[in-house]
Amino acid sequence: MDFTTPVPYEITPQIPVFSNEAAQLATNIAKLSQPKLTKLLLVSPAIASVVYRYYQDWDETCVGRPALWTYTGDVYKGVKAQTLSEADADWAQQHLLISSGLYGLVRPFDGIQAYRLEMKSSFQIERATSLNEFWGGKLSQYVDGQGDDWLCNLSSEEYARVVTRHTKLPVITPVFLDTKPTGAIGQVPIYSKMMRGVMARWMIDKRIRNPEQLTKFGEHKYSYDSCNSKPGFPAFRRQKMIPLRFD
Repeated sequence: MDFTTPVPYEITPQIPVFSNEAAQLATNIAKLSQPKLTKLLLVSPAIASVVYRYYQDWDETCVGRPALWTYTGDVYKGVKAQTLSEADADWAQQHLLISSGLYGLVRPFDGIQAYRLEMKSSFQIERATSLNEFWGGKLSQYVDGQGDDWLCNLSSEEYARVVTRHTKLPVITPVFLDTKPTGAIGQVPIYSKMMRGVMARWMIDKRIRNPEQLTKFGEHKYSYDSCNSKPGFPAFRRQKMIPLRFD
């Protein structure tokens, strides 16, 4: 997460949709000792020490920083949020949702604070024994209520299933394949992760509104592969597996 690079234009941070739930989780996590936090997050004591401070400093009144310009993982390298025009950012605000263990779902302009919490964490709160159980159908109900008639899933299974297993919408999950040096065709996890961000950015740039338009995707030498596609899982393959680099 990046809290120092200036956002390229003025954005008033919005209140996250599930801010109450996020505050509830943060308050309960702040009560954990550092050893328990280490075990919960499956990280080193050094990392747990940093994250422990995040939760001790949690402030419900803090407006936070716009989410899309704060996350910096491999997926977000492909989104290139810093290069979005203001019009593109506004469109993303209306169409893009980011899955989060702590915040549930956040829109690009939603203000977030520093945290670390994987969706797969077995954190017990109230009657729920895991975050998946805690979020239950809340996230899918929100998604279903946005008035759209389909959902493009560009999240990892860990984060996606909290929504996809409950939603009433048709879910389209793009699959990214590489032709490996052995000739075998399959997914390369790091490239699949990065290309999910690339496709999200492409959908914003092209104002994609229906699943059929996805077949036009052709970034970084990936193109639609009808032979390896399945209903709900359009495949995109490149002929040569080479490192992905973003300028």
